[in-house]
Amino acid sequence: MLAAASSTICSPRISRSLALPAPLGVGIVAPGFLLPAEQYTSYAHLLSSFGLCAQVVPDRMSSLSQPAPIGARAAELLDAAETQARRSRLPPSAPLVLVGHSRGAKACCVAASKSRRPVAALILLDPVDVTPFDSESVLQSLATAFVPTAVLGAARGADCAPVGSNYEEFYASLVRADAMRLLGVLPSAGHTQFVDDRRSLRLDVCAVGKSPDAAVHDAAFAMIAAWVAVTLPARLAAASSRDVAEVAAELEMQLAAQDAVGQDAALQLARAILAAEPQGELEEKRPGVACGQLRLAAQSHRNHNNVRWSCL
Repeated sequence: MLAAASSTICSPRISRSLALPAPLGVGIVAPGFLLPAEQYTSYAHLLSSFGLCAQVVPDRMSSLSQPAPIGARAAELLDAAETQARRSRLPPSAPLVLVGHSRGAKACCVAASKSRRPVAALILLDPVDVTPFDSESVLQSLATAFVPTAVLGAARGADCAPVGSNYEEFYASLVRADAMRLLGVLPSAGHTQFVDDRRSLRLDVCAVGKSPDAAVHDAAFAMIAAWVAVTLPARLAAASSRDVAEVAAELEMQLAAQDAVGQDAALQLARAILAAEPQGELEEKRPGVACGQLRLAAQSHRNHNNVRWSCL
């Protein structure tokens, strides 16, 4: 059964011996257009495992005939982030991590460009820019935000993420801006296969690719884990070197306890990243760290065999 949409997940204890006085930052998850917030609960759990106070923020302003203005939706995401920060007594310097799917990814781009709080990471799952019903582009906002951004595209999602407005355009914008970036492409995935339980959707107008839902969800988990681990080094910096193995084990326990789809590669990846202590890497090398770990996971996990990762 899917969790309630209003749930907020905070995890100030990141290992059995290492408890933080407060979360390290805030994690916000933005669902796809008209997709239920509870379909993204597993992503909030994953962000929480990195010491973030995480929340899935539903879009209550949009309707089928009238999507909410993208600026208003971005403001809604930032308001939710600041509410969580105040409740957790976090300072203005505490980082924000934004994860968005489809039109939610588009809103996250604007939120990243407008946020007064430092945005540590932006993760876009098969993002969509301009459509016949939503003519405002956010690619310039993404470029000027200059935030470390990971993009995971579904190559079979063109019916709902049209060519010319899909993940390729978002990544091209990051290339032009020379921003810290990572690209993954799922050659046989459809647009809505990133949700927790696609078969429970009342309406799904997007085509389904040949990749199993679990494989798509699993690849998204792995990318998020990799990207947060290399862009949010405070989580590892809070632990001494002897704590790293215990933190990794605790993260594995937290993820394994979730009633979510396809966790194996994310667990394996999280262990590898934590053991490698990537906070010691230079800033310009971090995308390579994430990409190298993702490729390692791909070699040893059947669900990742067809993912193409670009390390730039």
